[in-house]
Amino acid sequence: MDILSDIILVMPGTITAEEKRNCIQNTIKLGDHLTHSASAMSKPLLRPVRTYTERTAKSYTYKPHFSLLYKCGLCSAVETSKLAFQKHLLQECPNNKRSYYNCAHCNKMFKDWTTNLESIIEHLYFHGENLYACGNCAYYHYLFENVAAHIIKSAFHSAKCEIKVLRESAEQWECNVCRLKSSFRQTVMEHMQNVHDLPGERFMCSLCNMRMLTKEKSIRHFKENHPNQDVVMIEMYHEAEVENSSNNDDTDSVAGSDASSDLQIIDDVIESFSLSSASDHGDDGEDAVSELGNDDLDDLAEHNLRRKCPVLREHNYCRMACSEIPLTAKVKNENGKQPTELMHDSSATGNVVTESNEPCVDSSAIGADDGASNAVGNSTEEISDSAAEPDDATATDSEILQSLSPSTVMSVLSMERRASRRVAVKKDITSRWINSTKYGCIFCDNSFEHYKSLHMHARIVHGTVSRNFLRDSNADGVAKQAAGASFTGFRLFCIARCFYCDKQDTYAALRMHHDKKHDGKTFVCLDFWNPMKCGLCAYLNGSGNEKDFSHHFQQFHTTISKRYASPYDHIDDSFIQWALTLGKKLTAETEDELKILKYICGTCAEKCDDELRMGMHVASHVLKFHCDYCTKSFRELKALYEHIVMIHRVEEYDPPAAASTASEQMLLDVQMCFINGFILSKREAQFTSHGSLQVLEEGYQKYIEGQLSELDSYKTMLSTMIEANTTCKAFLQNQTTHPVVMLLPVDGNTSEEES
Repeated sequence: MDILSDIILVMPGTITAEEKRNCIQNTIKLGDHLTHSASAMSKPLLRPVRTYTERTAKSYTYKPHFSLLYKCGLCSAVETSKLAFQKHLLQECPNNKRSYYNCAHCNKMFKDWTTNLESIIEHLYFHGENLYACGNCAYYHYLFENVAAHIIKSAFHSAKCEIKVLRESAEQWECNVCRLKSSFRQTVMEHMQNVHDLPGERFMCSLCNMRMLTKEKSIRHFKENHPNQDVVMIEMYHEAEVENSSNNDDTDSVAGSDASSDLQIIDDVIESFSLSSASDHGDDGEDAVSELGNDDLDDLAEHNLRRKCPVLREHNYCRMACSEIPLTAKVKNENGKQPTELMHDSSATGNVVTESNEPCVDSSAIGADDGASNAVGNSTEEISDSAAEPDDATATDSEILQSLSPSTVMSVLSMERRASRRVAVKKDITSRWINSTKYGCIFCDNSFEHYKSLHMHARIVHGTVSRNFLRDSNADGVAKQAAGASFTGFRLFCIARCFYCDKQDTYAALRMHHDKKHDGKTFVCLDFWNPMKCGLCAYLNGSGNEKDFSHHFQQFHTTISKRYASPYDHIDDSFIQWALTLGKKLTAETEDELKILKYICGTCAEKCDDELRMGMHVASHVLKFHCDYCTKSFRELKALYEHIVMIHRVEEYDPPAAASTASEQMLLDVQMCFINGFILSKREAQFTSHGSLQVLEEGYQKYIEGQLSELDSYKTMLSTMIEANTTCKAFLQNQTTHPVVMLLPVDGNTSEEES
């Protein structure tokens, strides 16, 4: 049963562990049955395993190195993620005009590949880390459950047919920033790029930004390029230990017996730094922070790391990295024994190695005993600076070290390994917005979790429309710069929760989910953070009763428009300030007057650089001048005056002296496009400093003033000015520029009598 548990543990897939257990037990029973019945049969039922393996080994897809999975079959370029691979094929590959595509690993041909790019991505999964095959035929797939479904659906296969594990990843990879774990290294690599905007490679040099996939390459890079220098080796993710699993085929875990010697060589030149995970320990470390008073150490660590590692200031993880408390130790391996001398040197002129706080396979290279080396590498307390303190102070510090109880040491260990979570809570109160919003496309209803995905979607799907979004021939200043830049506009949609299940998504996605899963019930969605709050407004119900929420949605949210679906009661100036840090900013100054590039009409998508002009434009949609003698209405006063004079024969018309109150709904629909592409309507920003409608209303009034001025000019032109010095010729010439009313007889008899 222990072996069976090991097998079940490393099997990926979406089916449950109990289903996997039953499948394996059936396979074992089938083998026992064939063993007992083999003597009574003239020939075996199944082919020998060796023969079957020889026949199918060549037909299985080849597994390349994980770093070469996304290799272009047209130009041999190598990308590190699926999005980068898709962008390369569609935009960057010099041979993308070919009508066929050959896989770089098996030469499989894809015709008309540009119309079905997903088929190439799907095929690359067969070259990945997992592959399973049917025991009775040549069918194989990278998903365990697909092979199981093949056996169940096939009429020629019995339910006891075995599933062959051709290859399977036994490692567990863990992100050093969040708690994500996956048995697929490629999944973690893409996670680092798309979620954290970090390199997909495992290691990165802090001096030259060189990225390496394995520890051996990073060591070689440091020896060749940065000898005798203090270098911080940044580790993005690590290999977590899988319980009851001894299978380890990863290329960068082959340090073996040479790892200790390699690490000893770089003791004098490398300082190893790992981004700690936030999910390693419980909340015991939080109490240890206040008890031991480590705030001063946090400030010192931030200063030292920023001074030593300027690269940390260039990435969005710099503050989390700088808040880690450095843990330094002199490591000495003698005959496989654990290290004995530990010290802290914050002003170090000597060279030391800072061990990673995260447990990983590479840390076992420090000593022969894994448990001893992990305990030493993770529980070291920074006590004194031996290079700066006198001997008597060192003796006192050693006495303090010996007096520390094991519980205190373990508390320090817990505190150190939970530093990233503590720092995240202290430094980033906007994390709730990151977790509860999605990027929305301004041209369609699609939403994305990451800006890169939205950017690729806008470029590939919407193309020229997206690139020319801000292009204006009459634009100047920042608008011209925006027109020539790579610009992607986006909205921020709030994520809500389904009332009837655990589904979390935007309003539009929850609507579709409700129609499929909860048809017949009233649509109800809740706030992402507060289950007692409506997901579309500020309504609160402490009971959480379904009847109360259903009545609220039926009364207020039954006829809600799609563009008003996302709540905006959480949007304030701090939210806008955070939103301006997203996306890709244009290279322009960021004064208040330059934060907003364009004002966009909510009715016709007309764009204006000035808010006053946008108010005048909105007035052209809203204002209508009604005739007092009939039901007709006109958009211009001049046209109304012509109608009254020509049709109703009324020359005395007095227009209103001032415009009526502007339609607030039309003004609230005006959208603001900020310098980074963030688009926000006046309705959503009405509780912020950008939500004032005063300038738009001034433009509204200015538009009606312009209409009155045009009407006066038109009346002046129509009036016949006769002065004392006016000649007959000038009078007749002036008459040709104005309409002349001609009275013609209608009755023919009257005309004959007059003649």
